[in-house]
Amino acid sequence: MATGDDGGLFVGIPASGGTVLASYDAAGRLRSGWPISLAGAYGCEIAADPADGSVRAVCATYQPEGTRAFAYDDAGRQLAGWPADLLGNLDEWDRERPRLVNGQLYVVTHSWNPPSATLVRVSAEGTVRTGANLWGLVAGHSPAWSLGEVPIGPDGTAYVMAYSDDQSATQITAVDLGGARPGWPVRIDGYASRPSFGPGGCVYLAVELPGGSKSRVLALSRSGKAVAGWPVELPIAAPGAWNGAGDVLAAPVVAPDGSAYVVAEDSTAYAIDGSGQPRAGWPYRAPSGLVWPGYCPPCTTGCGLWRSDPVAGPDGSLHLLHVGGSIVAVGTDGAVKAGWPVVLRRADAEFESVVVGADGTAYALAIEPERYEDAECETGSPVPVSSATIVAIAPDGAIRYRVTVMEP
Repeated sequence: MATGDDGGLFVGIPASGGTVLASYDAAGRLRSGWPISLAGAYGCEIAADPADGSVRAVCATYQPEGTRAFAYDDAGRQLAGWPADLLGNLDEWDRERPRLVNGQLYVVTHSWNPPSATLVRVSAEGTVRTGANLWGLVAGHSPAWSLGEVPIGPDGTAYVMAYSDDQSATQITAVDLGGARPGWPVRIDGYASRPSFGPGGCVYLAVELPGGSKSRVLALSRSGKAVAGWPVELPIAAPGAWNGAGDVLAAPVVAPDGSAYVVAEDSTAYAIDGSGQPRAGWPYRAPSGLVWPGYCPPCTTGCGLWRSDPVAGPDGSLHLLHVGGSIVAVGTDGAVKAGWPVVLRRADAEFESVVVGADGTAYALAIEPERYEDAECETGSPVPVSSATIVAIAPDGAIRYRVTVMEP
């Protein structure tokens, strides 16, 4: 899902043979000219352009090495010069959306044979420009380093994460199409999360401290220097974002005013204001854990799930998806906002993701079992077959609309 400044919403919906791209207005009505079928495209990430109401969809294809980017105006017409074909794949581990900056699309594509990661810019007219191989920024170092995620900041800068083999150090490098920016890379003692982004080009990371009982939140300026008042130490272990093999830390949640939230393993949330001071009224202690969306297919091994992402609203409120089918908005004072939580009534239903628009409307994706089928192997548990519904929730907790986008 991606929100528009007019209260609208773009949604990418998996479908047989591709993806359906839909556009809804502020009342939840499907806009004229929509939906659009993207044949042969899957795993699409979308980005809306607030300047003109257009949208970009960056999708994997069924080609061995291929990514395709689509662009449509607000009426569902394909923009001239599109789609654009990009060399390389979308990495399932790199969960950051592509970025739209002044009509230009920024994407990171990957290839593993040989290893490479590349920052790509697509102009408003569909012209593709690629940068250098980002793998070269970390390959050949001693001791050995491995390439991590490469999220893209709001200005189109890519941040290359690299980790020492013993996870005792992290390196982060800010890169544009011309290469590494001045002041970077920055080396961090300890194992760090992927970055989150705040005002003024600041970068925020959570760092695991030795012993596992404490963590630290860093804030770096656009030039790679520590921001005054930071880092901040917290009395909790750095929370994980992945429950499969390997260690992936959850990034801090950053609000528009530069404050940061860290949500612990037990779903207790800590708040730090923009100057690096703990906020009064916090931590917020949740009544239940966060949702880990999806499920591992029966009789499989090596499966893992990503933790649902908490999201900050434009007023700094923190939105959390809790087990049991509820979504809550916590105000900057650490108290649950009036009208919240919003709770799904059907058994086993869960909110699995949420985005928040510029007016504070939360668009939450509800997954609700419609029936259960026997598994193909002996698991003892039936497999849910579910629908997907977008619930638009006003800042006061009132339901603005519900739109079911998938039925079994």
